[in-house]
Amino acid sequence: MMVEVLASGVYVILFEETAVTVAKTLVEYLAPADQSVAVLKAWITQNTLETSEQLEAVLRTFTATGTGTAFTPRKMNDKMVAAAGTAKVNMSVEGTGGEVKFREGFNLLNGFYWPTTNERWTIDGGLLGGLRLDDAPAASTTISAGLLVAEI
Repeated sequence: MMVEVLASGVYVILFEETAVTVAKTLVEYLAPADQSVAVLKAWITQNTLETSEQLEAVLRTFTATGTGTAFTPRKMNDKMVAAAGTAKVNMSVEGTGGEVKFREGFNLLNGFYWPTTNERWTIDGGLLGGLRLDDAPAASTTISAGLLVAEI
């Protein structure tokens, strides 16, 4: 079933071409206190491997934020207002608590892409959600990842 999302703004949070050697949260998003956020897409890609490797991607919530690099969510339409939520990428200290909402194994050569259907995940106002690479790559791998979110 297709779910229509009436958004006040659609934004992308990017983890761009970074060497990854450990399992970690790649993208974390704090929904604005007065708005929920629909996660429209999540992805993980790489551009250094030429051999097959099976890893796991996790979409999850957190009850406490971790330590990462601040990222200003980018507007998908220049006429939109700035995002009310905040984001971090490349977490060096993981957030805590929360729960796994979606877990899927994927071949790193092909990358991870969610949703493959019309599924949606909503992060309630004031709560944290993120995209985590739940397995460490066998060797340093240049990875890009992101979340496309709609503040509703």
